[in-house]
Amino acid sequence: MRALSRRAHALGLSAILALVVTASITAYLAKIPRFFQHIPHYDKVCHFAGYGLLALFLDGVLSFRATRRVPWAGAIVLVVAGLEELAQGLSPVRECSVWDFVANACGVIAMLGVARLVDRRAAARVV
Repeated sequence: MRALSRRAHALGLSAILALVVTASITAYLAKIPRFFQHIPHYDKVCHFAGYGLLALFLDGVLSFRATRRVPWAGAIVLVVAGLEELAQGLSPVRECSVWDFVANACGVIAMLGVARLVDRRAAARVV
């Protein structure tokens, strides 16, 4: 038994995808409010949470599929995150940062780890 239904995962994925795309467009247009610049490491926190939540909800939509214990959702999100980070190097207002990708990867690993833990506990309660 899954902690959330596939439909709930799809709704969550839609919401977080809209948020991440909106944030990305805002950054490419150099329209991020100055307020955020005063929050220490806000950029890394946003990378961690945004890409982590994308992986979490995508994992549920993909029914927690994995190949050799590597979740498909994690691999898909990290490939997209890597390509997006490389594309930033082509923008005059963005910069390609390995630390942003590290934050993305940490978020994906953490959120998928939490998802697996919650799933195991939910399954144990059913038995």
